[in-house]
Amino acid sequence: MNMKTIIYDIVENEFKKEFCIYDYEQYIVNKIFFETLEFHEYHEKNCEQLYRVINVKKGRIIGVYYIGIRGNQAFMPYSSPFSQINILQKLSYNDFNNIINGMKKICKENDIKEINVSLPPLIYNREIETQFLVMINNGFKIDYINVNHYFDLMDFENQESFVSKLPHAQRKNYKRTIKENLKFYKVENNKFEDAFEVIEINRKEKGYPLRMSREQVRDILQFNSSANIEFFVIENREGNKIASAMVYKVNDNVCQVIYWGHIDKYSSQRPMSLLSVKLCEYYKNKGMRYLDIGPSSENGNWNINLAQFKVDMGCMDTSKFTLKLKL
Repeated sequence: MNMKTIIYDIVENEFKKEFCIYDYEQYIVNKIFFETLEFHEYHEKNCEQLYRVINVKKGRIIGVYYIGIRGNQAFMPYSSPFSQINILQKLSYNDFNNIINGMKKICKENDIKEINVSLPPLIYNREIETQFLVMINNGFKIDYINVNHYFDLMDFENQESFVSKLPHAQRKNYKRTIKENLKFYKVENNKFEDAFEVIEINRKEKGYPLRMSREQVRDILQFNSSANIEFFVIENREGNKIASAMVYKVNDNVCQVIYWGHIDKYSSQRPMSLLSVKLCEYYKNKGMRYLDIGPSSENGNWNINLAQFKVDMGCMDTSKFTLKLKL
């Protein structure tokens, strides 16, 4: 394993060579899937060096983060949509400030010239705003802001009431899916390729990058016991799979659509209208609070049509900040 663990005492402002690392993950507040040790053990191959930094205070672990190195730059995240400092208890501004100072010290001692951090949208954890403010106070600058869209499932009572609040065009599209007799169903993980093939076709048709391969998905399903991934398909009356989605349960409140889309030649049947409504219904029934649809921009550059499409389907928007610090 390439990952190195650093123990940093935020009170003494020094590294500790000896410390008994206990099973801290069970105590992380609002733990997200992308920040589990298991996730990083699998994905560490995507950076030149990975550091797990365990921050301690008076002999107790209070915060943990993972930072990947490529060349003379450090990245949080290095292989996921976003990253954060994972806290085990309520921290003061001073605690966060000391953790960030430790991050800068670690990077300087490893000849890192730049730290890049992409924080989660606020729906994942209210502490994200505190982390953002402390980073800004420590010299981080906003590199860019992506617009991120999500469904607030508190607003979803049932299909009929949800659809009734959509714009006229979307209500018309939804009615078309009923007329076409489209069918929504969950695909068992051992048959994930039924859904993933549709995603592959969609990405190729749209010219969008597909950053995960079938082999990577298969590995995650096989080797990551903490991975909670589900696949869904929209099928038409002829039995053709015409749209699909791949969804992660990221934490106890939020599921994230990693990939979704339809095959172009079936677009007139409006499968995305049914897929969005059915996903909301499914995750509402599972007790989730938010369904994260992901960004509608890349590196701060908006795809206005995509953003409007998501809003018309009933999504709300929020900001996703990427920060940079020159050392």
